[in-house]
Amino acid sequence: MADTITGWRRFAAMEPLAFALLFAFSVSDNVMSDLFVYQTCKSTAALNISDCDILHTNSSSDRAKDIEKLVQPHTTIVLIFKSCIDTIFPTIMSLFLGPWSDKNGRKPLLVIPFTGFLLSYFSLAILSNFNANPYWFLLSSIPSSLLGGFPAILLTFFCYITDITDNQNRAWHLACIQTMILIGMLLGLFVGPAVFSHFGYAAVFCISGITCLIAVLHSIFFVKETVQSDSPQTLKSVFDKTLVKELFCAVTKKREGFDRCLVWSCILAIALHVVILEGNGAVGFYFVSSKLGWNVSQYSAYSAAQMVMSIGGMLLIIRVVGSLLKLPETVIIILSCLSTSVTGLAKAFVYKPWHMYFSASIGMFSSSATPVIRSIVSKSVPPQDLGKTFSLITTMEMTIPFATTPLYIYVYTHTLKYYPCPVWFLSAALPVFIIILAVIIDRRWRRLKESQYTPFEADIN
Repeated sequence: MADTITGWRRFAAMEPLAFALLFAFSVSDNVMSDLFVYQTCKSTAALNISDCDILHTNSSSDRAKDIEKLVQPHTTIVLIFKSCIDTIFPTIMSLFLGPWSDKNGRKPLLVIPFTGFLLSYFSLAILSNFNANPYWFLLSSIPSSLLGGFPAILLTFFCYITDITDNQNRAWHLACIQTMILIGMLLGLFVGPAVFSHFGYAAVFCISGITCLIAVLHSIFFVKETVQSDSPQTLKSVFDKTLVKELFCAVTKKREGFDRCLVWSCILAIALHVVILEGNGAVGFYFVSSKLGWNVSQYSAYSAAQMVMSIGGMLLIIRVVGSLLKLPETVIIILSCLSTSVTGLAKAFVYKPWHMYFSASIGMFSSSATPVIRSIVSKSVPPQDLGKTFSLITTMEMTIPFATTPLYIYVYTHTLKYYPCPVWFLSAALPVFIIILAVIIDRRWRRLKESQYTPFEADIN
């Protein structure tokens, strides 16, 4: 399908959408966390509105820290429910959507989920104008969840890139997608707090909604369909159980040149990495707010600095290990995991603001593992099974954090007064399991190289 799209559309189809998706999320994510804390505070009988206003006017005061400790355990319960709404149904749907899109097309899995996010952000903008119990704000998550959410869009990114590229340039396009995702997140971290400080909650959520509207229009007018189908696109065709059967056969059927152990080790390694990422994100704002008295702007500045260091660290380690030293890609995975583990230990002992930035510098290589593992998967799976495999990976990425993020929240809320903070020891321990999987991947890789189907090679330039 690579030659069905020519000109600039081939090189600018998914990248703007990747930017829009993460920009919309990043602009409102930290502000949404602040909104839940603020509304929970106003719903707490022991506090009045003037007490809650301290969270915005003097967040570093002792009184603000005391309020945070009182409110955060209640806020985390709301966030757990939000996580359930955002995750359960979209994750189940992703098992059907990958195989369905192989037969019926890619564009519907862009237009419909982005429309869901558009509705969610605009409804949240309306709700933010009211003083209500924070559980009412969970209603805003329903449209995006029912219409596919993040899993559908991320899955379509990988499938579409597979459709329009060949083995020589696919890695480059996947790298472009990753780059635009990071740029969108980084820019959103700056824009969100700035808009919030001048115009309030509603303006922030409107920006996210407008971004999703632009993404819908881009998908309709500038994204060319790569899968042609004459079959009717009905709701019933989406929930055909044979689609799931095809998906699991693609990743479990034994055949020449396909190493199931290698592929499943990669899937599990990605899932564990996402567990760490999502777990850290779930407690990060509340940790620095409670321990250091940071507000949304301060945490966003730290997150931006951390992201810049991650981008630089990822490019550096891939260039040095892959291109200059010519070492296997699994070495990058191991070094990335060591960086993740050490930065977790550093955060456990944080008690001054500069300690957070120091921990970020130690973890600058942490984000290198996932793109390398995806590269390994793309070179280890037959081309006709890539879409189905990415569908399963997307499902795993969404499912496992849903089961483990509450563990992070539980550990954090029940050890809030302890020093060093025990929740970060969990982030320091999990990378050890990824290192074990990397060793397995390396050994299976060496065996697979002798089979008829040529597996992955170092493709890091």
